Amino acid sequence: MNSRKAKLSPRDNPGYGLSRKVNEYAALHNLWEKGARIMVAVSGGADSVTLLHLLHGLTPTLKLELTVVHLDHGLRGVASRDDARWVEALSERLNIPCITGRRDLAVEMKEGGRSPEEAARIARYAFFSEVSERTGITTIALGHHADDQAETVLMKLLRGCSPAGLGGMRVSRLEENLRIVRPLLAVRRLDLREFLASIGESFREDLSNQDHRFLRNRIRHELIPLLEKEYNPKVKEGLIHLAGMVWDRDDYLRERLGDTFSRVISDSEDGIKIDCKSFSNLTKFEQGEVLRNVLWRVGVSDPHRSYFRDLKHSIARTSGHRIILPGGVTALREYDTLIFTTGSLSRWKNAFSAREVPIPGVMKIKEIGARIIIRQYPSSQLINFNKPVNLKQYWETFPEGGALKEYLDRDRIVAPMMVRSRLPGDRYRPLSMPGSRKIKDILIDEKVPGSIRDSIPVIEDGEGIIWLAGYRPVHRCRVSKDTKTILEISLIPV
Repeated sequence: MNSRKAKLSPRDNPGYGLSRKVNEYAALHNLWEKGARIMVAVSGGADSVTLLHLLHGLTPTLKLELTVVHLDHGLRGVASRDDARWVEALSERLNIPCITGRRDLAVEMKEGGRSPEEAARIARYAFFSEVSERTGITTIALGHHADDQAETVLMKLLRGCSPAGLGGMRVSRLEENLRIVRPLLAVRRLDLREFLASIGESFREDLSNQDHRFLRNRIRHELIPLLEKEYNPKVKEGLIHLAGMVWDRDDYLRERLGDTFSRVISDSEDGIKIDCKSFSNLTKFEQGEVLRNVLWRVGVSDPHRSYFRDLKHSIARTSGHRIILPGGVTALREYDTLIFTTGSLSRWKNAFSAREVPIPGVMKIKEIGARIIIRQYPSSQLINFNKPVNLKQYWETFPEGGALKEYLDRDRIVAPMMVRSRLPGDRYRPLSMPGSRKIKDILIDEKVPGSIRDSIPVIEDGEGIIWLAGYRPVHRCRVSKDTKTILEISLIPV
């Protein structure tokens, strides 16, 4: 018998089969290249710990440069802090850099009115983006697996979604400048647990995963076991297969609709644009695919069906209509285009969308902390015209400047009356001036800082702008000796 120690084949290593499967899956979907720098989101649970070990095992061959990231949500007190310390110890044992962070989600949930799940997700991705900016690493790997995919598809089906929504989670997607990859989407939960057992690795149990107040937990622990027992023992396999078919369909449609996308969608320095006239000539199906493509490109990866309804409505409206979407994305109808941009563009930093003002009535503009009150009464009633305000001083010190009031001829107003932020190209003829002027030029002449110009309300009717709040009203709606009914507009800080 040869006394020399036998050389082990890679196939003899625990988990070799799973490691090879994940590597082949990553290559199939181009999740990374040799020498890639990758953040690995590790909560301490079995899924993310397995992901870290698998990627660590691939490092000698693929020369991957890994960094562990972990966020303490602050919702489970001592247990959350223990999770963070455990992940740090694991990272140190594997000689992998670890970056941790902490957020107080209780405050965010209270102020933002969000559920724990939603608040946690938003906080996680914000943290990942911060780490990406700090380190320059633009890819993050998440530990979602095939069983998670089945649960996601079923959850979306129960909540109601578009056909594309039945695709569940994408293997790879972009969220702003961060690429999110899921190398384990073809792996079942049981295989991950068996892998950890084979290498003698422990993990942290998150007791919130047993909390049946959360829909995903009820689906995982109640609904799917019921479906497997009473209806189809392979219901998970069916849901996973459905997700794959939907993504194949989605990729096919993107390719087939490429010419349509190029005719209707364009890029600009302001963001992604949709040509409203061309869009209106498309079939309903094509319109839906155009909107889905644009939303996917700006990072709204899981659009609710209400977004499609609102965006189609915005395309049919007049210039100035605005919709705020998740992730700081704004869709603005600007003349014959609908522009999608992120909150990072300063020109829309303090902007607010167009909305109709009731005549008479009251409406709040929560974005600037003010309300508009509209009254109308006979011209015989005494009017105390306000003295002109210093536009720059008033809006720089708002709301200390107090209420603004303006008076117009009600019969010259063409419904509907709208209020919104300014738009590029806005112009009107102010009272007693010989011709029209651009609002941009008015604000420059009045030395109003660029940072607050989008906060100044612009009121328009069916024929155009009638008042830039704090400046002169439009000449065509001026109060004269022939005026029968006065329209009083009051802008009041709240």
